[in-house]
Amino acid sequence: MFTWRGERFLSPEGQEPLGEGNYMLRPVVPVEGTLIRGMPVPFQIVR
Repeated sequence: MFTWRGERFLSPEGQEPLGEGNYMLRPVVPVEGTLIRGMPVPFQIVR
């Protein structure tokens, strides 16, 4: 699980930023090792 500030991410529909606040994000696909900077990783938002 990762915690990121909401303005960094779009809503599940991808239309608008989630806004202020912290959101728990869970990778949709297994991620091994470290995340590559700038590589899009599918996340599921856990409110």
